[in-house]
Formats: sequence, structure tokens, C-alpha cells
Amino acid sequence: MKCSECGKTLEPNAKFCPECGHKVAQPLPLEFAPLATALPICKIGFARVWLVKPGDDDYVSVKVACAIRNDTARDWQFVSVRMQVLDAGGCPIKELHDLVERPVKAGSDAVLNLECDGVTARQIGSDAPRVQVVIHAIAGVIEERELGEASIPSAPHQSVQLQPRAQWAAVRTHGLSLWRTPPDSDGDARVVLQSLMQNVLPMTMPKVELRVTIEDAAGRELITDEAGAALRAGSTDLFAASGYTKAAVLSGATAKMRARVYTPVAMAFAYNGAGQRHSDSARQSAKLRDPSPPPSVPPPTPVASGPAALAHGSAGPSQTPPSPEKVQAATEKFLAAVKDKVRSRSVFARPEIVKYKLENALASFAPGVEARDALVLIDSTVFGSAKDGLLVTASALYAKDLGAEPRSIPIRDVKDVKLASGMLVDMLRINGLDFFNSSGVDKVMPDFVEALATFCRDINS
Repeated sequence: MKCSECGKTLEPNAKFCPECGHKVAQPLPLEFAPLATALPICKIGFARVWLVKPGDDDYVSVKVACAIRNDTARDWQFVSVRMQVLDAGGCPIKELHDLVERPVKAGSDAVLNLECDGVTARQIGSDAPRVQVVIHAIAGVIEERELGEASIPSAPHQSVQLQPRAQWAAVRTHGLSLWRTPPDSDGDARVVLQSLMQNVLPMTMPKVELRVTIEDAAGRELITDEAGAALRAGSTDLFAASGYTKAAVLSGATAKMRARVYTPVAMAFAYNGAGQRHSDSARQSAKLRDPSPPPSVPPPTPVASGPAALAHGSAGPSQTPPSPEKVQAATEKFLAAVKDKVRSRSVFARPEIVKYKLENALASFAPGVEARDALVLIDSTVFGSAKDGLLVTASALYAKDLGAEPRSIPIRDVKDVKLASGMLVDMLRINGLDFFNSSGVDKVMPDFVEALATFCRDINS
């Protein structure tokens, strides 16, 4: 970070340049309201935001590498991204819009590399600690349908009126009009296909596309053209696709008409400034859910039950249940230890467990557990969905690693709690068996394992 006036290298948290006294620009964190949508909100993870100076002038390019996690039950076929570049004061400087047609399987990531040109270094502020960007993305599916086929009219401006063969749930096509112009001095005529397209949903369609293909009497392609644009919620717009060809070859020619609708199924929002957390709070506040039915979750697989559990020291069914007073005292001691020693963005202790994370964890690997019984949740996912992780209640432990089956063990069966650190992964081991891959939160796991072991001993003593 350098001073924009004299170029002296500044300390990371400097407010004034020690050389010339210039005030260092400080990013102004923005507060964003929750997204008002019925669509599920997916997570955007920033890998890197940086500046590139391609030439000797004052202009720079803002580059962003990010990924959007498809947390829905449907595969995506496109991602429409709108990115705003902000100055240090939070004011917009430049906007980029891009629509990428790319298959994104459910549960996978859409990796995006965005670049916004035409920004000056002075606008950004070379002494600003970082470039601020806001990204809003719409992901969805593409539905293409055949609207009809008709012969090109022989007379200029003689319109052929057609009714479309197909409709969409989101967009209505109100009639098709096909006509041609007289030949110009070069003998070329223009063929035009027009249609009124209406968006009947209370959300913007990122793109609606009308396409026409003209073939001569022998089936050879003469013209292909498409007209595409976003269609605002509840609006009706005129779409026209057209092209030029020799008027002499239009005799006996046929127009084939198709349309594509880009229907949203999910949204994503992120801000890389101090407000990065707002994408979480937006989803929590709006209580948004994937309208598709959730996948069936198999019951948790007991890690310590039956003969294997007894071999590792299970107390068995004859153990006397602990008193409510003992459970309450152990719980309070455990929560106090976690809040005091375990400080991580991936570890949440009651009553500060993020609601949507807890709901995801319960659905993914602890079905049947009441939300009020959750004491501590560890989110081991990259994008913060908490569909993989560790959940502690006063009666049992529940865990799920990426790509693995859920597992659980009653607290009464826990005899040994250890952290096994390896070269590649760190494992929380219960009764000598691997229970939870803690590699994503390894820095705080020693303190957490100590608190968990004490908690289990207090319950079972």
C-alpha cells in the first residue's frame, strides 16, 4: 500500500502518510438489506481481488476470481453476473455485466474470472487498503422451444401472422409476425420476425432470446439471427430478429422460429468489504429455501454401537442416565470454555449459532434433533453452508465429512476424545475411531477437543 500523493510505502493501518501528511483513504463499509426474493440464496466465495495496470496510462483493470456454490437441488445452465467496482468511500465507479452459459451441477462450484476495465488508479485510490466490489449473480436453466415455421411472404410488407406452438411458465409469446422488405439497389431484402414477449413472473428474466433461421427451397441456410435482452418483472417488450439476403432466393424460402428463456432458479450476493457477512445475514433474515424437495438423508450411522462399541469401551445400555442438574452444569461449563478459548468463524456456540447453518446441519447429518438442543456447531464447508461439520448436543455427537455418510454417537458411549494430527488431515477420534475431519478448522481444534473431552467426562462421571 502506497501513498497516492508521494508514493511512500505505508503501514497497513496507517491513517496519514508519515512523509507528506496526506490522509489515507479508508474503505467505507456498506450495509446491504436482505435480498427480497423467493429464490434460494447461494454463497459467493472470493479467491482474489486485485488490480492490473496494462499500460503506461492511468487506467487499471479490476480482476476478481470467485466461485458460486450451487447449493440447490437443480443443475444450472447459465450464470448472469453483475459486478460493481466501488471507490474507498463506497461510491460506484464502474459496472460489469456478463452472462456465461456453462453447466454447473448441483453441489458443485461455478468458478468465475471477472475483469472490469476503464477504471483509473485515482478513482480507486492507490492508498486504499483494498478494492471494494459488489457481486450480484442470477443462476438458472435455459428452456428452448420451437415456436413455428412459415413460408416467406412473396410480397414486400405482407405480414404473416402466426400463433406460437409453445409457451413457457415464466414468459408468454403473444403472436408472431413475419415480413420482408422490398429489395434495395443491390437486390438485398430484409426478413423480419417480431413477437411480443411478456414476463408473467415477479422477477426479471436475465435474458429472453428470439431466433429466426431462413432456409431456401433446397434447405440451405440463408439467414440466422437472434434478438436477446433482459425482460423485467411483469413487463412486455417487442423482440425483433432479422437479416439480409438476396431477394431472388427468397422464393419458396422458409422461416423456422425458436425462442429461449433464461429462467432464474437461484441468486447469489457478495460484498468483499467489511460487509462480507451480509450475504449470510440476508439468507438468515429472509428464511429463503430451495423450492425443490430436499434429498432424502439416511439416518446417522452410529460410530460406537454394537460389538465394535464394546470393543472400544462403550458403557452399554446399563449405564445410569446423568441427572438433569449434572447435565446443566456440564453444559454451562462446556459453553463457557468454547466461547472463551475457541475463537473461529467456523465455530458457533449457543445462543449464537446462525439459524440457516443450524437448519442445514440438522437436515444434512442430524435429522430428528431439535434446534433448541444444539450446543455447538462446527461448519467445515468451504462456502459456509454447514452441510458438513460437527454438532454437539447434551446427549450425542453428530458429524459428517465431505462426501461421507453422517455418523453419530451418544455422549454416554464416549470414553476417549483425541485429536490425531497428520501430514495431510487432522482427525477428531472418538474411542479410537475417526469421527470428524477437522482439517478446515485445525487451528482451534486442540482447545475445542480439550473442552469436549471435559464435557463428556463430566456427563459420564
